[in-house]
Amino acid sequence: MLKYLVSCMLFLLITATLIVQNEVAKVQREYVIAQLPVDKEITIDDKLSDFECNDVQLDDEFTVFEPINGKITIQRTRCKITYDAKFLYVVVGCFDSIPSKIESRPARRVNFSGDWVQIIIDSYNDKRTAFHFNVSSA
Repeated sequence: MLKYLVSCMLFLLITATLIVQNEVAKVQREYVIAQLPVDKEITIDDKLSDFECNDVQLDDEFTVFEPINGKITIQRTRCKITYDAKFLYVVVGCFDSIPSKIESRPARRVNFSGDWVQIIIDSYNDKRTAFHFNVSSA
């Protein structure tokens, strides 16, 4: 009986250790988004040259949601966010070392497949309600 009990305890200890190792520590990050100067106008074009200015802070520390939530991205991703009196501007640059493997399948509303980016804005800061914007490579 004692041998059976020790075996069960050892099994539970090893299982619990493996489960804890797979947990990803969530790091609380803070972002400060600067408002554009009043005299600055942004022109939206394919070059996005307005976002190359130093007025907008670059963020390149992203995590993935799938397949492992919270894991650091393998491919380089960059983002700049700013706003003015009327609009919120978000520019995301997603780079891939093997562009031919980028999945660009059209999807309907909620069923996103392939490569995509999601912006979530928790405007009430209540961690319950938010606006979701999704963009795929399709």
